[in-house]
Amino acid sequence: MKKVTARALEKSIAHWDRLANNKARDGEVVDARDCALCDRFNAGAGGCVYRGEYCPVRIKTGRRYCYSTPYYEARQHHRIERHNRQSGYFQDEARNMRDFLISLREVA
Repeated sequence: MKKVTARALEKSIAHWDRLANNKARDGEVVDARDCALCDRFNAGAGGCVYRGEYCPVRIKTGRRYCYSTPYYEARQHHRIERHNRQSGYFQDEARNMRDFLISLREVA
């Protein structure tokens, strides 16, 4: 994994850790806007690839846009709970997403 990708992964882990622990920064959102991996890999039309390098999430799942990850459950709970980041359901799913991202540290 390239160093810039490893840094983006760590920033994404920190983002989900803040969400899971109800310590989000002002204006920090669940969607891709605040995800460092999305910032790096979703700028082009290729879908989770930047200059031939795939997003670690895509490498792990074989799918684009965080399909087959806890992301969509977290997002759904966030919307159902009317954007309440204190919801236990949301925080559980945010922890699952954080833990999934932690598992990507092993992706080469």
